[in-house]
Amino acid sequence: MPRVLRSVAKELPDVDYSDKQNGEETAGEPSVADYVVLQDLGDRITISLVPPDDFRRRLTGRMSGARRSFRRSMRRLSGEDISAGRGLPAFQFDAIARGQVEEALHTLRRRLSAIFDAPIPAGEVSRILRITSQERRRWMKDGRLPSAPRQRSGRAEKGFNVHVFSAALVALLERSPGTIEAWREEDLKRPGRTA
Repeated sequence: MPRVLRSVAKELPDVDYSDKQNGEETAGEPSVADYVVLQDLGDRITISLVPPDDFRRRLTGRMSGARRSFRRSMRRLSGEDISAGRGLPAFQFDAIARGQVEEALHTLRRRLSAIFDAPIPAGEVSRILRITSQERRRWMKDGRLPSAPRQRSGRAEKGFNVHVFSAALVALLERSPGTIEAWREEDLKRPGRTA
């Protein structure tokens, strides 16, 4: 876990953004968050989509993409849609299909994690954290707000690199506005800086 994530995570002990999956280290494999809940009701199994409870739910396209992916996967398994088109999708299956359902959930969890945990572009980070682009660049440069590996955008011959940021880090900072304020105060204490 990066140094910045560790320091912010100390302020939020109830949030775990470590690289663990189901209590086990995942060596070399990206962490997969569990955005799906499976309830065993005896003769029936209910599977529901549970998106993260932060900015990722509001980002354009992520929620609709997750709903589409979830519904597509559940319909392939011939599940009964019990959400009636409102709220978050939920499907029911006969308990005898449990093995088939659990096998499909592994792939679905990876897809949903790829949707919700995709890196966040720099402009979105500024908007989400309510920081200026100057603050974002300054904090990126001094290591307080590390960017993830750059993503290539545009066509190959005319493309350009775009700074992106870890969704886990942005989620931690969003839940910890005190950290942002502390960084601003730290900037004001530096020689040559003004408000």
